[in-house]
Amino acid sequence: MLDYITNMKLYFYKWTSLISRLIQLRTFSKFSHVSIEVAGTVYEAHINKWVVESPHPWTYNTAEYETIEVKENTPIVKEFLKRQVGKKYDLLAIFVLLGNESNRNDNGKWFCSELASMALYKWGIIRKPKKLISPWLLYDILTK
Repeated sequence: MLDYITNMKLYFYKWTSLISRLIQLRTFSKFSHVSIEVAGTVYEAHINKWVVESPHPWTYNTAEYETIEVKENTPIVKEFLKRQVGKKYDLLAIFVLLGNESNRNDNGKWFCSELASMALYKWGIIRKPKKLISPWLLYDILTK
């Protein structure tokens, strides 16, 4: 059994690559990516690596990012995130389906804010999203 976790961090990124700029344009977002740190492990749906876990966030010098910390979560979320590792990235959802009504994840694929919003739902931090949401909308929900 996992120990009780006292906090989680969400990292919201603004990258400058072409695909990042396309994501920002398509999602009307300041950010193009979000990752989640739980108990020292970072989980993210990354466009060229699928869903991965790593010991550190993408805090490279080339990335602008903002961090939001959420308190008092449960081991259920870490277990949920660990089960998602290795699942494919859902690029189609970003460019075609984003904003459409959907209780996802029925195709076994994730994009970054879809994964993060489902984790936050399992945490009890937000309601279950009725629509796929962008990193910017997720950031907006958490900072209100």
